Amino acid sequence: MPHPARRVRRGPARPDGRRAHRRPRLRHRRRPPRAERPRAVNRIAPCVVYYRDRGEWARDAQNLLFLASQGKAHLFVSGSTLTDIYYLANRYVYHDKKRSLQVVNILLDSLSVAEVGFGECLLAANSKVVDYEDAVVAEAARKAKLDYIVTRNEKDFAGSEVPAISPRAYLESVLVPE
Repeated sequence: MPHPARRVRRGPARPDGRRAHRRPRLRHRRRPPRAERPRAVNRIAPCVVYYRDRGEWARDAQNLLFLASQGKAHLFVSGSTLTDIYYLANRYVYHDKKRSLQVVNILLDSLSVAEVGFGECLLAANSKVVDYEDAVVAEAARKAKLDYIVTRNEKDFAGSEVPAISPRAYLESVLVPE
């Protein structure tokens, strides 16, 4: 029997009588500093545009992600958007699970996640926003009390309580000289 001072702490007994080992506490990710700038949910387009280098939109998307990584903009993505980003990065950009997960990890270092739960999905089904996926993003932005939805397709969010703006318009609102 090991020395009592060196005994490993274990969790409560399971129904089958075996003891479950406690999982080590995971260190929380470094959260970006809370900027005194408008908070916005970042729609999928700016992130994917940056990684696919889609012409005129790529520069705005790059600047947007750079400002978020520097803590000068407080951006969110919805949980469902994050899975879409992984899927698109894996399917069309890298064709490699490990590199696609690195993209997600890089984004999580500088972006926050707006939670999407049962309530948001239910409200989205009855929303004035026509497309259900966009309605879920709009409801997540509303619940998180965000100022804007950053998207290339502003008209898709016409019925949203949270106003939709383009990446360039958001950048201009963040980069206003003080």
